[in-house]
Amino acid sequence: MQGLAPLVSYLGTITTSSGTEYLLTKRLNGRDDPLAFKAATRSPDSVCVLKFCYIEAPATISPPMLESGKIDIENELRAMKQLGLPRPRLYGEFTGVLKLADADAACFGAEELRTRLNSSVGFKVWGFILEYFAASDMLTLMECATVRRNPLSDKRISPFGTRITKYIALRILDELAVLHAKGFAHCDLKPENILLLEPLGEPVLLDYSSLQEVATPSRLLAITLDYGAPEVDVFKIFQDILGPGVRLPETNYAVRRPRDYRHSDRFTLGVIIFFTLSYGCFPFNVPDIDKLLEAIKTSWKISDVAKLSSEEIYEKLASLWLGLNVGYRDLAKGDSTKLWGNLVHTVFSRGNDITFLKTEPQLKDLLTALWQPDPELRPSLDEIRGHPWFAQDVADQSEVMKTMQRLYADYRACNPAP
Repeated sequence: MQGLAPLVSYLGTITTSSGTEYLLTKRLNGRDDPLAFKAATRSPDSVCVLKFCYIEAPATISPPMLESGKIDIENELRAMKQLGLPRPRLYGEFTGVLKLADADAACFGAEELRTRLNSSVGFKVWGFILEYFAASDMLTLMECATVRRNPLSDKRISPFGTRITKYIALRILDELAVLHAKGFAHCDLKPENILLLEPLGEPVLLDYSSLQEVATPSRLLAITLDYGAPEVDVFKIFQDILGPGVRLPETNYAVRRPRDYRHSDRFTLGVIIFFTLSYGCFPFNVPDIDKLLEAIKTSWKISDVAKLSSEEIYEKLASLWLGLNVGYRDLAKGDSTKLWGNLVHTVFSRGNDITFLKTEPQLKDLLTALWQPDPELRPSLDEIRGHPWFAQDVADQSEVMKTMQRLYADYRACNPAP
């Protein structure tokens, strides 16, 4: 664990069943449960990450959310043990008692924790301990650059740029190659789950709670629909939302399960590249879940749906999803020209620079291939690495170091040390 300067303040403490006390100094994620905190022991001073869920639930955390947190922790802990990745290092699991310091209870996902914890009772928690990196994720670096660099400019240019984006994408390919070679897919790749270490922008993939083993796929947990491949998005909705949302009969969730989730990781890599270069635009307008459910309720007769097979239910859902996702519908029809025309308009209308869309025909070719409707037609990791877009104009280490220095200067200006 890394050394820590004397602590000025902390948000709360966790005392483990073995008697070790950790001071929680910073919330690292935005979800209610499970929670992730930067933490340190009092003596000797050391820094780590505690990721945990409630065993005993505050009233404001619903039973489904509580169960979801436990499943996430269980799945990620199992995945970390199976993978044995060199980073982030897994130090072990723990059970303990969470108590609140003189701080805002909202960062623990429940306002009434203040009353309960001030009585020195605390809440039981369970989780694991991870290596801490003094680094930021891609999205936060991008957002801080937006605040610091011409926030009122008429044209926003990606703080990474094409050359740096190529460099980072190639490093992400290295990380994916390790996962995929072991027979696993990440399933929740996104800029928020990719740390960029100083000084060379080395990526560290985070959040393995949605990890899928190709040989024995399990129930999909948390994924981010905006970055997900269509076959994964639709299957996730089919699995988790469709049944409870409209009270359909029990369905066979194995129907249309993606054969190999590694194909979806490659799709998502394409979304991340586009998102980075376009300064925060998504290539596809993924349907809002509430709108999708409303469309289901208004267009389906439950009495008729009850007579359908799981395969037919899936097909109806996929058709609805595609109807609400105009961009991907164009691609599914083979009309990539229309898709790219719409993307130029989308990026331009956001006030973002569109130069990369006009001067990078090889990029369009790569992304069109990565976004193939048929997952098995998407290029392999080796084919992606060998694509002409990566053949030239990739940043060298000196350029990367200068860019990371600038990005982290912006980050630290937005997040001054206490």
